[in-house]
Amino acid sequence: FAKRDRKKSILWTIIREPNSRAASQFFHFEVSRKKVDPTDANFENYLFNTIDFDNHYFQTLSVTDYMGVEDEVNFTNKVLQDYDFIGVTERMNESLVALSMLLNLELTDILYLKSKENGSFDFGGTDKCTYIVPTYISP
Repeated sequence: FAKRDRKKSILWTIIREPNSRAASQFFHFEVSRKKVDPTDANFENYLFNTIDFDNHYFQTLSVTDYMGVEDEVNFTNKVLQDYDFIGVTERMNESLVALSMLLNLELTDILYLKSKENGSFDFGGTDKCTYIVPTYISP
């Protein structure tokens, strides 16, 4: 994507609020698929021992190689400059309205379907469907 022609393309993505993403990922992969007990201790252990949480968005949004960053503010600004649009999962409806405005589309031209919603089922690459346990955080 780093060499794309900005006049002929639009680079956009949808991101999730990091705390919601972490809790959802724990419940989806650990609790639902691996049947790990959803305790605070297990969640904390998952957060501290899963490499995926260390600068997740720097790694996935960077259009150049990400090998660690000295100046996170400048790197974040570079990522924001690279993208034409970044929507937010928790504000999907508003994000899609803004995207339709950016692309000069009618709202009737936009369609999105939820998938892997908690309380539903996930195939998960196994030979059977797995119930997706709803995410919750203890007070």
